[in-house]
Amino acid sequence: MSEYSSALVGFAVLRANYNAEAPSYIDNFRGFVLGVLAEHEPKPLTRDVVASEINDSFGIRIPDLVVGKILKRAKHTKHIEGSETGYVLTKLGLKTAPAVRGLRDKYLRQQRELEDRFLKFVGSEFPEHRDMLAAPVAEELSKYLERHAVPLIASSVKGRGVSRPQSDRQAPGFEYVIARFVAHLYERDDVGFSYIEESAKGAILAAVVTLDTSSFRNSLGALSIYLDTPVLIDLLGYSGAASMRATNQLIELAQAQGASLRVFEHSFREVDGVLQSAENYSRSAGRREARPIDLHFQEQGWNAADIVIARQSVPDAIKAFGIETSMKPDDYRRYGLDEEKLEKSLQDVVHYKSENTRRYDVESISAIHRLRKGSSRGTLDRCGAVLLTDNTELVRAVQLVEDERHDWPLAMTDSALAGILWARSPTVATELPRHMVLAAAYAGMQPDPHLWSRYVDEVGVLEGRGGVSADDAIVLRSTSVGRNALMEETLGIDAEMTSESPLAVLERIRSEIEEPVLEQLRARQNSEASATTSADNAAAAWMKTHEEVERLAGELQKQKETNEGLQVELKNRRQEDADRRTALKSHADRRAKFISKVILWCIAVPLVALVALKLIDPPWLKEVPDWLEWSIIVAAVVAAGLAILDSLGQGTVTQWLAPVERRLAARIQAKELRKVLLDQSLTKDREKVASPNG
Repeated sequence: MSEYSSALVGFAVLRANYNAEAPSYIDNFRGFVLGVLAEHEPKPLTRDVVASEINDSFGIRIPDLVVGKILKRAKHTKHIEGSETGYVLTKLGLKTAPAVRGLRDKYLRQQRELEDRFLKFVGSEFPEHRDMLAAPVAEELSKYLERHAVPLIASSVKGRGVSRPQSDRQAPGFEYVIARFVAHLYERDDVGFSYIEESAKGAILAAVVTLDTSSFRNSLGALSIYLDTPVLIDLLGYSGAASMRATNQLIELAQAQGASLRVFEHSFREVDGVLQSAENYSRSAGRREARPIDLHFQEQGWNAADIVIARQSVPDAIKAFGIETSMKPDDYRRYGLDEEKLEKSLQDVVHYKSENTRRYDVESISAIHRLRKGSSRGTLDRCGAVLLTDNTELVRAVQLVEDERHDWPLAMTDSALAGILWARSPTVATELPRHMVLAAAYAGMQPDPHLWSRYVDEVGVLEGRGGVSADDAIVLRSTSVGRNALMEETLGIDAEMTSESPLAVLERIRSEIEEPVLEQLRARQNSEASATTSADNAAAAWMKTHEEVERLAGELQKQKETNEGLQVELKNRRQEDADRRTALKSHADRRAKFISKVILWCIAVPLVALVALKLIDPPWLKEVPDWLEWSIIVAAVVAAGLAILDSLGQGTVTQWLAPVERRLAARIQAKELRKVLLDQSLTKDREKVASPNG
């Protein structure tokens, strides 16, 4: 197989070229035709040769009839010319084709990167299974996407009992390893997971081309989608977050396209029975085989009381999603279906372990048949009603009923319907393929029912003959740890399951539990060995270090004594400085008070002298106006009185002059302080000049 033949490349090219607004859905596949014709230019190619070359070059299988439609439309748009005997490119086609070939080369490099990531992952996580790498990695990844991104889209619609060619079946072990790889990319490698996501979108688009896409623009207003019990469980979140997100987006996309969402009343009863069984499992402390829903509640830390509350809230929760409850139609005789034959077909294909589950499925299929009045058209928008399930075997079993008269199947898987709905409106729910891939990956990491049943039987046999204890048996069959270890031991391959498998699983569990402790022990032993080897060097280094420490300790003591002396000296200087400032302030206050009194007396004495002159009354004083004389006398008397009172400390002059005295004292203190500092600076300069080093 050539390196171009992996469908990963074709899926990515299709996704990159896809245009939701194209005149026709199949116009999005024109690039593949142009690319193939360009590689064989100028040789003309027939329809069947073009289909074969598309498969070889891009890994995508397009039916010959669909290729014929694409050729006719490409001829109509002037991209090719010719007839059924052979087609070649026109000038317009020659201009368009290089872009397609360039995309192929780009995504071929991306495919190689994804292969390298996968090989490193297997080498790290599954070194004991390197032999599986002999299979072409890109081809197995393509098969995985075709199987899980779009399971049964073509076969569930095109005819009964359609199966995949033997060459397209997944190589043993790859199913589980790729699921682990996809989950690993999602959790740790955004770029690698984006490759998977884009390829999954292309896989959906490629699978849908096999359908009648002419009705894709029609509303689904006449369609009622009935949710089977497992789909309801997923929607409620009891199968994990990934399944819940994927189912929730599927529901929203269906409603956005006009479809009605419904659930049969008997499916409600089945959901309640499933939750009641989970409640009983919780009360029994895991003494029976655990189902996925039991493990989900266990991992979430739910107890029986929590599950009881969940049971009570189911009707309101379903109603909140806009899902209506319906009774099954009672016109059984008019549109009857051979239910006994249907039940036998279901049992032969599905291999039910529960009779109740089988009976509920028969009731649902029969009800859909009667809702369609015994027959249906061949498009989703005109079929009337469909049962949505997660059980691919149920879908296949329904197809095997010979007297089914429906061009559109009575039941579809949630993944198949999600793929069709997304292809109809890929810009509405852009993350739906992402959630589909994740849900498929986490589901693929769990053992299938047949493998798990065989394993549980072997655990029971071992417990019965004393090969394992009762506690070990609970761990093996009733915990997610046991399920995960079984898949790691067998890779999900049924043939790898033997009577010794439970013991190997138990050993693996113990090893995984003990490994962290052993790793710590090994690290400690390595540390002790390293310490022993370097003991002599460490002793010599210690002696040298000890001497250095003693030397440094002596220097440190001297420095400490010096620092203590400096601290005492600094304290003394600070005290001297404080005393000096206090003395300066006191001196400044006295001087300010003296100056203010001098000024006051200087004013008062002349005024008193003027009063004395008035009493003597010399002749020249008569020329002074009377009002001035009396003003002087009054001022003199007031000033004298105030001066006397101030001298005695009884008047208010002191209070009035206090702010002035404080400012004057501050100026005097600052002036004297600058003088002191200047004297100290000059003294230090003289000492520095007088010193020998000066």
